[in-house]
Order: sequence, then C-alpha cells, then structure tokens
Amino acid sequence: MKKEMKKKIPLLLILSGLSGSAWVSASETIAANKEEQQSIHGGVFDTTSDVLAGTNGNNQVLLKDSSGKVRVIGEGAVGSSNSALEKLTILVDRTPPVITFQWLNAMEQADEVIIGPKSEVNIAVNEAQLKQITIDDQILNVPGMTQRIKFNLAAKSLQVLAEDEFGNVSQSKLVLKPDFESPSITWDLTAPAIKKGGQWFAGKQADLVLSATDNVAMGTVHLNQQAVDWIDHPLSVNEGDELQVTDALGNVTTEKLAWQVDSMAPTVVVTVENEKQAATKRFSVRVNELIDLTTMDLGVGVKLQKYKGKSRKWLPLPKKFRFTSKGNYRIKVISEDQVGNTLETTLKFKVKR
Repeated sequence: MKKEMKKKIPLLLILSGLSGSAWVSASETIAANKEEQQSIHGGVFDTTSDVLAGTNGNNQVLLKDSSGKVRVIGEGAVGSSNSALEKLTILVDRTPPVITFQWLNAMEQADEVIIGPKSEVNIAVNEAQLKQITIDDQILNVPGMTQRIKFNLAAKSLQVLAEDEFGNVSQSKLVLKPDFESPSITWDLTAPAIKKGGQWFAGKQADLVLSATDNVAMGTVHLNQQAVDWIDHPLSVNEGDELQVTDALGNVTTEKLAWQVDSMAPTVVVTVENEKQAATKRFSVRVNELIDLTTMDLGVGVKLQKYKGKSRKWLPLPKKFRFTSKGNYRIKVISEDQVGNTLETTLKFKVKR
C-alpha cells in the first residue's frame, strides 16, 4: 500500500460474512482504514484483514439479481449461508450506457439529422435509464429505457442524458436541420392541349407532365389519393382532379388541377351568294350559285379542316365552288380544333336550275 496517499474516500464496499456476498458500486478505488486507497478492479481481497490487500485473480463469478445490482460471489461461499467470506474478487463497471437512435421519415447525415413534420425518433438505452431529453431549450423528464419523440415543429438540437445503476453517465447531442418547406411543383399539358396567354385550353380529360423539386428529396405523388408513377410518365387527368406531392420528410403540396375546358367540336359554315345559311346538313341551291364552305371553332380555333366530294380525295378547306348542273350532291367534311375536339359530317346539297 502507498502510505503517502492521504486523501479520504468513503468506503464503498459492504461485506457480509454470513451470506458470502457483497454489493459493489461503480468506483475504481476503495478505502482501507479510511486513509489508504488502491485499485480494486480485478483484485482479490482478504475480508478478514483490517487492510484490504491481495493479488490479482479471476476465480470469482459476477452475477446480477432481480434488483439490477451487481453481486460478487466469494470463493467457497456459493450456496452457503453460514460460511465466512475469506476472499473477494471485485470487478468495477465503469462502462457508460449506450444510447441508440432509430429515425423514421428523417435523413441522417454525417454531422446532422434533417427532420420534417413527419419525423420521429425512437431513443433507447440498454441496462440503464433515460434521465433527461432536451429539444432546443425544452427539457423533458422521461424516466424509462425507451422514448419516442415526434417532431411536429422545427428543432435544431437534441440532447439525451442516460445513467446506469452504478452512476455511469452517457450524453449524446445531435444537430438537427429542420426542413418544413413543401415541394414545389409545375405541370404542363401535352398536345392536343394548347396554352394561350398563360391559360391552358384542353378537353375535360388531358395528359399532364409533372415536374417536382424539393430541398432534400422527393417522396410520393398521389392523384386523387392514389399513388402514381409520375417520373417519365405523363399522367392521364381530368380537370378538377387533386394532385398531392409529398417529400421524403412529410412536407405536402396539394393542387387542384384547373384549365379552360373546351369540349365543343368545330361547326360547319355554309355561305351561298354571300348569305350565311342556317346550321343544318341539308341545303337547297341553284346552278352556278357561289358557295363558300368552311368550319369554325368558338374555343381556341380550328387546327385542320378538309372536305371530300366526288373525287374521293380529301382537299383543304375553306373552299369556294359552284355546282354547274342540277342534281343531288354529297360533301364530307372533317375538322379538328386546337385541343382535339373533332367534327365529321356529311352535307347534302339539292341543286335546282
């Protein structure tokens, strides 16, 4: 023993000669006669001496009972309630508890964790107790071995304090980076839809190409609450559908699809001798009267128009012509507007002298 060490340390070892067991605290030293100290880890000590002394040895067994404390069983004392404990092996637990974090809807990086409104963390510690959890400046008293935290608000730091039964303490501090910004989305309709003056014109149904970006990472896209594959795939949508885009952290952008619906097909316009005729499929004219045939659209305009008479060949409209002999004639007309609405009809002309 080193006599020059005079610092007094409370006696942390309680011996029981009757039971053959001892309770051990998480200390690396033990005082002898309240004046001398020595390392106790792994040492074998004579319990009958005034000064605990001995040589290193490993002939004893370290156990745990239901109270969670450590009990050291002495040599020759296992199962005996009357035998005196002559020597005792002391083992010290100086290992701090391990704190583990399991994240959900978050992104763990080397030096920080990115969180959002759907982020959660399960905190657990083995064979110890959680003593305190601090989120920014808010302190939570959370006794127990596990704790779940939901981040419905932004936070920048998370600190966890845990302690085992021998006083070993662990502290973990995590840097949090909050991302509560929703994804940004843009969309365009594909042909035959058309955009004029910043306004989309299309039929009730159209194909849509979606573009979505996010500060961290994209998650899912839902159309009318149904998940859809949108990357490199146009979506078939109806005017009034709801589009919902969610990023990897749970931030959501919702948009109701709206455009100018043009579902009216073009109409035929027939003018005879500069007099516009009523909208019908039957016309009565005279030989050599000038007829002007075309189509018109009340929405975004006509994209193509053609007619076919006796030649059985489609020719472009508008067309001015005359019938040179009396008789009954048929002319087929097709027309399509800019958003894909189509007209196909047959006009009948009765020509008199």
